[in-house]
Amino acid sequence: MLNIQFTFGNWLATLFILASLYLAMQFLDNRLEKVNFFGKYQNRIHKNLKLTLLIFEPFVVLILLVSLVFINPLVHGLGLLVFLLLGYNHMRNYLNGRIARFDKNIRIGAQLSVGEVSGIISGIGRLDLCLRNAKGLHVVNYSTLLSDGYLVHAGDQVGGYYRLKIFPKETNNKVAPEEKIMDILVSAPYLDWMHKPEFYYSEKKVGQLNAHVSVKDEDHLYDLIALIDEWGYNTKILKNK
Repeated sequence: MLNIQFTFGNWLATLFILASLYLAMQFLDNRLEKVNFFGKYQNRIHKNLKLTLLIFEPFVVLILLVSLVFINPLVHGLGLLVFLLLGYNHMRNYLNGRIARFDKNIRIGAQLSVGEVSGIISGIGRLDLCLRNAKGLHVVNYSTLLSDGYLVHAGDQVGGYYRLKIFPKETNNKVAPEEKIMDILVSAPYLDWMHKPEFYYSEKKVGQLNAHVSVKDEDHLYDLIALIDEWGYNTKILKNK
């Protein structure tokens, strides 16, 4: 009979390897949000990496918990059982969150209705998400989201969130790096800085940026576009996908 012994040393080595790999993927994810390494393939690679992180994180947790039980099945097994019983609701919300976030409509800026609550998704966490509306912030856990169902509202504009295509007026110039665009936007009085602007390189045209921004008031959108025009860029409002 094959006798496999798993020690704390093995567990710590496993923890180090998996954690290092996870942190490396997170670092790459953050860099891909700021720097275009892959040209027209940037968005596709970035989306695939985000999906990989959604799967890899619970996989790491599962491997570490199972391997911990192998060290001392009786003691650690009972400890894990108690942990699962006490943290059942959190664990269920976490796993349901992994499932819900595979829906590409669950994203910052989307307008969502869950039961009687409707608002803009302003935050996405591991256990719940935040909906913002005129009455304030509403926290909705993922178990409620999946059990009660949700409605995604489509349209050219969603609350104060807009998707913009930014490209230079001169065809022989390239769009400034995201860091420079962000520096320029700091001076704009129209943005709602409760929600940091997001930028994505276009898959169809190299050098073109798609911006996802929130404005303080919907009337400020065209003031913002006029200001960007003064900086030497053309701006087009895109439909929400």
